[in-house]
Amino acid sequence: MAQASTDVWNGNVGLQGSWDSNPRSSTLGQQSYVESLGVGLGYTLNRPRSHVEFAARGMGLLNQGTARTGHFNYTGMLNVSRQATPRLALQFSEAVVSTYSQGAPFLAADGLLYPLVLSRTNNLSSGMTYQLTPRTNLSVTARHDWVGFDSSASLLGGWQLTTGASLGRQITAVDSLSLSYSFRHSRVQGGTNRNTDTHTLMTGWTRRLSERFAVSASAGASQVNLVGFDPRYGIVANAALTAQLRTGSVSLRYGHGMGQAYGFGRDRIFDLVGLAHSRSLGRNFSATVSGVYGRSRDLFDPTFGYDTQSYSLGLQYVAGRQWTLGAGYRWLYLDQVVVAPSSSHIVSASLSYGWQWR
Repeated sequence: MAQASTDVWNGNVGLQGSWDSNPRSSTLGQQSYVESLGVGLGYTLNRPRSHVEFAARGMGLLNQGTARTGHFNYTGMLNVSRQATPRLALQFSEAVVSTYSQGAPFLAADGLLYPLVLSRTNNLSSGMTYQLTPRTNLSVTARHDWVGFDSSASLLGGWQLTTGASLGRQITAVDSLSLSYSFRHSRVQGGTNRNTDTHTLMTGWTRRLSERFAVSASAGASQVNLVGFDPRYGIVANAALTAQLRTGSVSLRYGHGMGQAYGFGRDRIFDLVGLAHSRSLGRNFSATVSGVYGRSRDLFDPTFGYDTQSYSLGLQYVAGRQWTLGAGYRWLYLDQVVVAPSSSHIVSASLSYGWQWR
């Protein structure tokens, strides 16, 4: 049966306040309080062979630390998918985020934390999947990631471009195997002239344990090339467990890989462990718990070390169909080889009003 065509618009306006016990910034003092007012708009279009999703949000912030400062944050997201032919599927997505925090979502998920700073990220990706046979798919992808920081911060932005191809084969009703190759070019901004090329070859396995549980694992090797140094070689690996429960979901992941250490003017080899759990506590209540541990090292500089921990708890109450109350707590920990360890507690509360029309 063909999918019905739908067009949905949605909007929201919200207030939020947060208190940070240790913003780790010399200009903000020992703690800060941030107030914000935001407005958002979204649109979703579904057609039998196409899907388009768009969202935008702007937010004004006032920091009530030692020095009162104002900022403007914005978020933009676009996802487009198209079933061009019965065998060929196309995808495109872009996310643009400006955030005033100790770790933007894209960066914090990779174990990167900073002093309270204004950061900007742009993640652009596109790809195509072609069905060679009923059980074999060929995928080609390209992704560009860019990160920049406020000019007053002593942090270096950068970008990386990743292209790759993957061949996947379903070998049983519940098992799939894959073989992939990727090339990544990474460049640090700020006149450091540190450009890195990385080649990676990996094989992967996915198994659906039941209708609600799935596991995946992949492993391979990378060659890293930096001008002025001999090539370095390393192992890369990933593992994940996901579960869709009756009242929520759980995901557990581990990654050992390579990428740019945005802000520090270098590339890194890292270990990441992440856990996320969402659960419905009743008709109107829900809760989320998440945590990320990251350990980063530099293949070309043994003096660099960078360990982070980030744990958060969020509660949400939906009053009727349009009002939403939220409360959150986050604990951050940062340990660098040349800097004394530090931690901070962040408490937040929010109120939003949303509406939808077709």
